Amino acid sequence: MTFQPAGEMPALVAVEIVVASALAAYIPLTHMSHFFTKWFMYHDVRWNDEVNRVGSKLEAAIGRQLGHKVSWSAPHIRGDGKKTWVDVATERVSDSGLRPVELDAGDGKNPPRVLSQKEIGKP
Repeated sequence: MTFQPAGEMPALVAVEIVVASALAAYIPLTHMSHFFTKWFMYHDVRWNDEVNRVGSKLEAAIGRQLGHKVSWSAPHIRGDGKKTWVDVATERVSDSGLRPVELDAGDGKNPPRVLSQKEIGKP
């Protein structure tokens, strides 16, 4: 199999390809890359308010992430490479010497938050 040119390329098309290639090579070296990163990453992460419905793609993605093994060695996590994020998120931490955390789920107007020890009623 041999490749043959399909025909002559118009000069304007060749110039356009060269200029677009030069721009694509130059952008990572400038502050313009910040624009692309912000637009395509930050807005989707920060403002994506897709509802997590039962059986949705989002629920499946969250389930996959929670299934990853934890290898952190911090005392409050005690990851040993065997526990998953679900195990870490649902275990009690009172036997580690740390105070357990209690959450206020919020009421729809106010977001969920961690309760202080005073609010829990513990010294």
